[in-house]
Amino acid sequence: MTEFDKKAQEAGQSINIEIRSEILTYSLHLEDAINSLLLAYLGITDKSFTKLFGNKAGISFKNKIDLLYDIDVLSKSEHAAIELQMNFRNKFIHVIGCNSFLAVLNMFDNGIKNRFKKYFKNDGEINNEESCRKACRELFITNIDVAIKKVELKIQSVEDKNDLIQSLINKEVRIIDLSFNFIDELLSKLKTVDFENTEIRNLATFICSECESYSSNLKTDGRIIKLNERLEKLFAQDKIFDYLK
Repeated sequence: MTEFDKKAQEAGQSINIEIRSEILTYSLHLEDAINSLLLAYLGITDKSFTKLFGNKAGISFKNKIDLLYDIDVLSKSEHAAIELQMNFRNKFIHVIGCNSFLAVLNMFDNGIKNRFKKYFKNDGEINNEESCRKACRELFITNIDVAIKKVELKIQSVEDKNDLIQSLINKEVRIIDLSFNFIDELLSKLKTVDFENTEIRNLATFICSECESYSSNLKTDGRIIKLNERLEKLFAQDKIFDYLK
């Protein structure tokens, strides 16, 4: 091993690459999940074409979780848990002296330490490095589980809405079909009546005229046409989450 290799190895040990890599991995996965969650609630289907959510720098992760809290997607406790994980991420990634959990915790106040304690298992201790590492893993699992489940719930909500809208469209189409079928059958029956009788002939003529007018109104009524167009447009706009699956 060359002198350069030795110094590189010593440097790696002194800054604890292993634990920093683990923390960075947690952060990348959580940031990706939070990004998907925010896109889902904002109705953005293609993040590559957005100014804030594309591959280039946009809004910060802190801004994203704050926005999710503001629009009631994240609860206060969920927001606090994600923020807690980001506190660890920021220390490990940006402060060279933070090469262990104990070193990081030494920089936190009691409020953050107490919030972190809830993620310890029964035998875990906050002054034990391995216990802290396990607790941080538990914190990550909790946060990623929240984000993924909320994305799934949003997808299900939109799919349910799509089904409802499609049902409404099908209902309207069915009603119109039944109406036309009824008119066709009625007109067919009227053709067999006794047209020698003036009163019956006049009544049949009136009924035929009304049926034809009704059929015409069904086809050309502006309100029905606009309603169907709105339903179809809404159905098309809301089917937006295939990219998350």
